Amino acid sequence: DSDAPRDEEAAKTWESLGFSRVDATLNPDKDRKKIFFFGKKENWWGPAGQMGPCGPDTEMFYDTRKSACEHCAEKGPSCSCGRFVEVWNDVFMEFNKRADGTFEALKQQNVDTGLGLERMTAVLQNKESHFETELFLPIIEKIQELAGKSEKRAERIIADHLRAATFVL
Repeated sequence: DSDAPRDEEAAKTWESLGFSRVDATLNPDKDRKKIFFFGKKENWWGPAGQMGPCGPDTEMFYDTRKSACEHCAEKGPSCSCGRFVEVWNDVFMEFNKRADGTFEALKQQNVDTGLGLERMTAVLQNKESHFETELFLPIIEKIQELAGKSEKRAERIIADHLRAATFVL
């Protein structure tokens, strides 16, 4: 975008690992190891508030190999049909967003990386959602038993909060 230039450094690193850029559309049934460029809306982290550290990110997606929808060729991994699942990301904390909306380079730049354990488990177990994996299913089943009914959204919220509380403890 105008205030967030394309991250050529990350792209060149991915290219050195055998990935290639997609300049037009993706054929999700043939193309592999591709680099997609998206705008700041899709590939920018932060800041957490109105101001603070922020920067571009690289997201790694798993192709579930489900049938491509009519938008997959154009949108690639950013398509929300469920064909592609983000499993990992690297955030390059390079900038500080000021109160006036401008960006300045940080004196110390860092990389924040995260591999979603739950997302990766869902991919490896061929599940639609991490709530269907062995990490969450026993908790959700107990919630259903205690509640005497099933309400998917509420069960998932409670299960996620129970997991977070367990980590806090």
